[in-house]
Amino acid sequence: MQLPPYPATTKAGGFKFELDCERIAQSDTWALAATRQRPLLLMLWFIAWQQTPCGSLPAGDTLIAARLGMDAEAFQCDKAILLRGWWEASDGRLYHPVLTELVLEMMSRKAGNAQRQAAYRQRRQDASRDGQANGKRETDEVVTRYSGVSDNTTTTTITTITTITTITTTINESIPDGIDTVNTRKPAKTLSVSDLIAEGVEQQHAEDWLTVRKAKRAPLTRAAWNDLKAEATKAGVTPDEAVRIAATRSWQGFKAEWLSPAKNEHASTSRRPTNGTHGGYDKRDYGQGGAL
Repeated sequence: MQLPPYPATTKAGGFKFELDCERIAQSDTWALAATRQRPLLLMLWFIAWQQTPCGSLPAGDTLIAARLGMDAEAFQCDKAILLRGWWEASDGRLYHPVLTELVLEMMSRKAGNAQRQAAYRQRRQDASRDGQANGKRETDEVVTRYSGVSDNTTTTTITTITTITTITTTINESIPDGIDTVNTRKPAKTLSVSDLIAEGVEQQHAEDWLTVRKAKRAPLTRAAWNDLKAEATKAGVTPDEAVRIAATRSWQGFKAEWLSPAKNEHASTSRRPTNGTHGGYDKRDYGQGGAL
């Protein structure tokens, strides 16, 4: 006997059974079949498509008749037309050339679909591996840049968190001793009205000047206060007087040179005569200057 045309495990697996109406109408079996036999022919092909292996029938007449819903006697009367073209293979089942052709086409399409799906999965896996490899190379480059380790010696995959930790640790270790990696200095203390009063400044002067500095967003630090006292000494005034002048003129600070024009003006005014603006004529010898 001839071997089966395909494996015994072949199933339709939901694959549609499509009828070629033109081919059926032109077939000899369809032409020879009586009108009442034609529906049985189509039903027989539908039953065969759902069998395992797909497109085959059991060789026993009783089973075929039962599948068609016929009694054995009626099946025997129509058997010659219904089983026309079917042949028995070595596995004890019947196969039809047209159905065999459809099953082989189905198997080919299934194999093509499986290959495309496998290729798609492989591309995704390759892309995922390439992405991981690129990420690892970038990570290794970052670690190498900061740690001085060559790419050849970097063999362990490092996560993002580990990379950040490694980079931070490496940078900190490369900083010489005595240099703080974090600025731990406390902000400079600002002086208040009570601090200025303790320095000999009148309360009103202190309050006015600190109000001016607050408007200019310039808190008074110890260094700024020391500068003011030094400039007051240069100008020959007390710190209290310097604070008063700065508050009156809305100065944020105080410089001796800012006060010089005012002092010069004060000095020149003090040298002027006190008895009118044209004094001293009584001491002048008008006889020497000629007649008036």
